Amino acid sequence: MGAICGWFGKERSHHVELLVERLAHRGACATTWALPPARAVAEHVSFGCVHDDTLAKRAEVPLVFTGTLLNAPELAQRAGLCATEIPADAELLWRLYCREGPDCFAHINGQFALGAYDAQTGALMLVTDRWSVQPLYFAVIEGAWVFASEYRAFLALDAFAPQVDLIALATLQRTKYLPTGRALLANVWPVAPGQFVRLFGTGACEARSYAPLRLDIDERRSESLLAGQLSEALSHAARRLVARRAAGEPLQYVLGEWGFRRLTLTVDRRALIPRPETETVVERCLALLGGVDAPRVLDVGTGSGAIALAIADEHPGAQVTGIDVSAEALSLARENAARTGVAIELRQVDMLGGLPGRDWHLVVSNPPYVHPDEATTLAPEVVDWEPHVALFDGGHTETLVRDAAAVLRAGGALVLESFDERAPAVAGLLERAGFEQVAVTRDLAGRDRVVEGRLPGG
Repeated sequence: MGAICGWFGKERSHHVELLVERLAHRGACATTWALPPARAVAEHVSFGCVHDDTLAKRAEVPLVFTGTLLNAPELAQRAGLCATEIPADAELLWRLYCREGPDCFAHINGQFALGAYDAQTGALMLVTDRWSVQPLYFAVIEGAWVFASEYRAFLALDAFAPQVDLIALATLQRTKYLPTGRALLANVWPVAPGQFVRLFGTGACEARSYAPLRLDIDERRSESLLAGQLSEALSHAARRLVARRAAGEPLQYVLGEWGFRRLTLTVDRRALIPRPETETVVERCLALLGGVDAPRVLDVGTGSGAIALAIADEHPGAQVTGIDVSAEALSLARENAARTGVAIELRQVDMLGGLPGRDWHLVVSNPPYVHPDEATTLAPEVVDWEPHVALFDGGHTETLVRDAAAVLRAGGALVLESFDERAPAVAGLLERAGFEQVAVTRDLAGRDRVVEGRLPGG
């Protein structure tokens, strides 16, 4: 059985050149490409591609197809063709679609995957058989829809960063089946058996059933196909991950996610990596908020949102606001809020310009505290990869201590992350700003890490 892949979007991307040698059709629909046999990607084999100008007046439907039709004579009759002159499967399906539209799918009996662009609806249509034997997947890569019947087509694109969907993998290993709506690669979606999917140039997507799922499939064949694709996807993804790590990229960025307290967060170069020592900051915050039912908490320099989300997660009554000067960091924090289902407020604010609001119960921060002249002492994977705006101190700690005293309520607390050599100096800043009960807490490695204090009163 062959394979198909293609691309659909408003503008042609140079990254799809690996998939595309030439247009798979002629005419006004200049936004659908498909891979011809001459440009096989990773041993993709031939597939049908047809466009007949004599029928183009009725419907411009460029079509790519792989698989086998088991009821070609019946379909030929429905298409108004002579039973003695049945064309190739791809052309037969195309003629039938031009005659009946999507209704024709309910009459197809076979094992197949197809992609067809319908100019009348302005949509790319993806269809698989009702047996779930021939898979078909799609993804969004640089604003374009990419579809393929094998994972290797996505892996051939430099613009695609492969990550294994761990939930799908665990389900497959446990049950021998993939969970509904998930593929082995993250951010890649399967076309469900017995359904056709419409993809629009606007980015919209809709799926409709054309037939019930047939379960009388050859399980050994299906399992073998999945196992082969799993091995291929994992090995290719692993090679890319190893190459990124070998280049010095932090492991957390390579994996794309990292655990923090009870949460699993998305991590990338938009923000600092959440570290175990920062979990001690959260512990101290929760201790200081004990007995307060609905505390108002301000997280300054929220980055990935780790501190803010952990506090809100473990103190359900807390009303947490996270601020950051970086719009990119805030976008990551929003993604993590959506991922974890934890509600926090996020604002773009520069801490050097003053802190927002008044009457906070607690202000917490992991501020930039590395002096610029100490950059050479940092590990290359830190200084070369993590955002400098969140690393290097430009008077942030001093400004933060001063401004926090002005926005905290009486008896409110300030919690700051620092490092062992500078923690005593930070404690002195709090004392001079009028904070009481100033204390330094060690992290899990036994280093002075967290400085805290309370304002009088309350």
